Amino acid sequence: GSFVVIDGGYSHPEDRDALMTFLQNNKPTSHAKPHVTWMLTHAHSDHVALALDFLTMYSDKIELERVCYNFPQIDSIKWSSAPDKSANTYANGIYRALDSVLEREYPNAEVLVFHAGQKLYLAGCVIEILATHESYWPCAIYGFNDTSASWRMTFTQGTDTTADDTTFTVLGDSDEGLCK
Repeated sequence: GSFVVIDGGYSHPEDRDALMTFLQNNKPTSHAKPHVTWMLTHAHSDHVALALDFLTMYSDKIELERVCYNFPQIDSIKWSSAPDKSANTYANGIYRALDSVLEREYPNAEVLVFHAGQKLYLAGCVIEILATHESYWPCAIYGFNDTSASWRMTFTQGTDTTADDTTFTVLGDSDEGLCK
């Protein structure tokens, strides 16, 4: 009876509204509001802008149970070359915007900063974190896509946990280095 929303893309009103319509039309009748876990791969606008807009616009229409991510502290990244200061400012702005909307609109939502090797157990789904930006250590990061997280989701159908499992892998914008 719950939803896992991954990233979201750029913020377009038609996409934001279509997501709300989908959640409302597919929630169990026993829930007054859709129950949502939102997972973010990394802090690029083509991954989080819709989430920020949606969470602000529809705070009274969903039950945000948790937000899961692992965004690096920008000033702690070991860059392969001089960091792009505008990218750092941009990423820090996204971090502040996410913190602000969660604090203001969803004070009871769990915020989970995940790490490689951890598992999140949801009803009918196990999410295993495969890699985060921390997986690069001690290698240098070349670009902000290298801060992408990846995970494997295993959905179990029915009561027999060995039958009818469906596995889905989320890579965000993981590049060759992180995929190794």
